[in-house]
Amino acid sequence: MTILDQLRDMAKVAAEKTNEMAKTVGEKAGAAIEVQKYSSLINKEQSNLKVEYRKIGETMYKRFAEEGKVPEGLQESCDAVTSSLAKIDVYNKKIAIIKADKLIVNMPKIMCPGCGKEIIATSKFCPECGATIEENANISDIWAEIEEERKAREAAKAAAKAEEGEDELEADIEEGDEEASEEEEK
Repeated sequence: MTILDQLRDMAKVAAEKTNEMAKTVGEKAGAAIEVQKYSSLINKEQSNLKVEYRKIGETMYKRFAEEGKVPEGLQESCDAVTSSLAKIDVYNKKIAIIKADKLIVNMPKIMCPGCGKEIIATSKFCPECGATIEENANISDIWAEIEEERKAREAAKAAAKAEEGEDELEADIEEGDEEASEEEEK
């Protein structure tokens, strides 16, 4: 094999790795966009909640101030609040699924010293209670563990590509995406 052949092969491998990295970055960007979409929907529903809570409060106060009774028109606002809370719950679950599937894959966990919830070991604040998390003394070990896992996933992908061929693997990925979309629609 000549030097030019070796350089061509190395360039081919580098291009494949670049394409793979670009695909991974694209997937994570897509997942982040989905999370933002649901976060925006949550903000919208929280705004709706504020309007409905205000209506409930104003109506209750006026009725109480005038008659000391609960007003009949309160049911509609209570139904709207219940609906918004249900939507927020669904959106939060979708965000959790996206984060678990695409953004935070098998990250090492620790217990929050504030609330005791399990959180990602590299967190600076608890997402549940907001407690500040002191830097873990084993952070370099944690990052090494994350890097090992990433390398293992890349090796598994490379082995799968070698065994099945790139076209078959892409077909399987597309099929899995379609199945996931169908599951989300249910």
